[in-house]
Amino acid sequence: MIRLWSSTALIALHLAAWNPTIAACGPTYTIQDLGTLGGTTSAGSAINAAGSVTGSSWDEPGQRFRAFRYVDGIGMIDLGVLPPGTQSFGNGINRFGQVAGSSQAFANRATVATATDNLIDLGTLFGGVDDASVAFDINDRGQVTGWSSSASTVGAHAFVWTAAAGMRDIGTLGGNYTVGWSINESGQIAGESGDVGPMGLRTRVAFRFTEGVGMIRLGTLAGGTQSAAYGINDSGQVVGESDRGPILKFPKFKGRSFGQLGEEPHAFLWTEGVGMRDLGGLPGCEVLGTSAKAINNNGVVVGDCHGQDHAWRWTEAEGMIDLNTLLPPNSGWVLAGASDVNDKGQITGFGFHNGAGRAFRLNPPGLPLTQLTVITFLEHPDASQHRLFDLQIDGVTVKEKINSGSTGPQTVSPGHHTVSETGVGTSLNDLSTVIGGDCAADGTVTLAEGDNKTCTITNYDNDGGCSTSCCTPGEGTQGCRQCRPPSGECP
Repeated sequence: MIRLWSSTALIALHLAAWNPTIAACGPTYTIQDLGTLGGTTSAGSAINAAGSVTGSSWDEPGQRFRAFRYVDGIGMIDLGVLPPGTQSFGNGINRFGQVAGSSQAFANRATVATATDNLIDLGTLFGGVDDASVAFDINDRGQVTGWSSSASTVGAHAFVWTAAAGMRDIGTLGGNYTVGWSINESGQIAGESGDVGPMGLRTRVAFRFTEGVGMIRLGTLAGGTQSAAYGINDSGQVVGESDRGPILKFPKFKGRSFGQLGEEPHAFLWTEGVGMRDLGGLPGCEVLGTSAKAINNNGVVVGDCHGQDHAWRWTEAEGMIDLNTLLPPNSGWVLAGASDVNDKGQITGFGFHNGAGRAFRLNPPGLPLTQLTVITFLEHPDASQHRLFDLQIDGVTVKEKINSGSTGPQTVSPGHHTVSETGVGTSLNDLSTVIGGDCAADGTVTLAEGDNKTCTITNYDNDGGCSTSCCTPGEGTQGCRQCRPPSGECP
């Protein structure tokens, strides 16, 4: 699993051009816009087994990023910052909803957000106030990987962190730079090791780290000199990218390009005993090449084309497919990059929805979605009053300011949920309310995986022009319907 949305990458993406020109073909995914924390742009970095997503949301007026956790039935939750900082990033999420990321305090610090959304400062390898660290992934055992650097030296070192032992350096392959991008359930880490100087990164090579074995070099694709590993599954398979030889571009002369020598980088799949396999290229990605960001336990790989608006999925059976071709027709989406995939085949990443940069979640065809719909009715309204309601699931508003209407199907997690409403501009004390459909009278409902249930909220307006004691048509004001829920015969 790869958690690569850095602040620089996100800013570049949210400024990128939108290009809705790709036609759909084949079986389609359903796609969800995960929204924002009130700003203009968001990006999904990781998805767990339950389909919960973490990432970062950009607030344009405040010029800052905030880490989020997206949970079905609740929506996007702000994970906050380490004081006195203003920014945070969500990079990895485990099945318990714990999020690995970073927050800017006195310096950038690796963090874990607990299930109660408290941010824990993981510290640094070097202990200085101005030293920095970033966490990129967390497994279900609570092990975290990332990198840490010293303010007094050039370079950074990859680490593994546990609550019991703290942060530990896992070494290098001989240079002064390593980063752990992904960690699996047995604690194996995929990353890159190399050498960095004052002007930036000079060399890098993909590695896999195993406790008791250490760091092994994964090599490059044929002809290549550099590589990086971004994702690892529980079988120890690793994905990433590798160059395939140096690229020398000839200058243009009078608008005409005379081509280039060398090959663009390609995504790879590395398997122990087999080595590194080239996953190929993709139409539209010929200039900057392909990069694999994550692999699930079923061997499904996802990635991008270095910002060229071509998120893709690779399987052994189908090869590399542009995910934009698997969207419903006229969806309004262009998917720029896929950053993670879970074992259900759900994918998250970054795309443009009707021109706006958004975190997304793709649900594959045939996935049993658990959905809850809330419908509200207003019986016998007073024409002189405008009654509006916000509909909620588990206390989070999913539909605002409606008179009578529906939330539409809302994807929720299997289990117990509660529906409710609030009055907008009116007190609910003025109404008699009955909750029904698939919900109990107190608004509670239980859904199994794949269930699709509907709850109703009926509001009876007691000041709707009828006598409040009438309970059948013809009583009180002629021709009116019941003014409140039936409670016996009319007096």
